[in-house]
Amino acid sequence: FVVISPEFTWRQKREWFMERTSDPYFRNLCASYPCHKLPAKQRILLRAMLRRQFLLSWMLITGFTRLRRDKLK
Repeated sequence: FVVISPEFTWRQKREWFMERTSDPYFRNLCASYPCHKLPAKQRILLRAMLRRQFLLSWMLITGFTRLRRDKLK
């Protein structure tokens, strides 16, 4: 996933994120998705992505990834 990959610069990550979240297909898909059925942390992330809030989305994704990684240890 580009947003958490150390191979990309902060600027590349942000540009990638902004391109994806402005895509009409992504926006239509999210608008029609039953968000109320998602767990709270996923609902928050989806809303941040729809509002194109890169920093908040990045923090949530990296946090979720770390939590998942720690559970596997």
